[in-house]
Amino acid sequence: MVKKPNKYSKYLFSKKLLLIDSEFYTLQLSAMATEHSVDVFIKSNFPEKNLFLYKTRRNGKALYIAIYGQYSNYDAALKGAQKLPRSLSIMGSWIKTYASVHQDIQLNND
Repeated sequence: MVKKPNKYSKYLFSKKLLLIDSEFYTLQLSAMATEHSVDVFIKSNFPEKNLFLYKTRRNGKALYIAIYGQYSNYDAALKGAQKLPRSLSIMGSWIKTYASVHQDIQLNND
């Protein structure tokens, strides 16, 4: 059986994100469970430098995560959150490690 390609493939950066040092930090902006939410997010925010999407799974269902930036420490991520582009800052964000991002990506076996 041939797998159907993911319609968001050109926006997904899983392989690139796995190469980032697991001790670095990023800002999570959104977690989207519906295709409609992903479509709206992409139309509203791409292309935006330093904005990445990756796919994971929660409770057996696909979940798309939007993250922003690569920061070498927590304080740098905190400062980065204060400098987000306006279109992204209104979403709210929280800081997470790339170790957590890597773990999320590995949960997705599509």
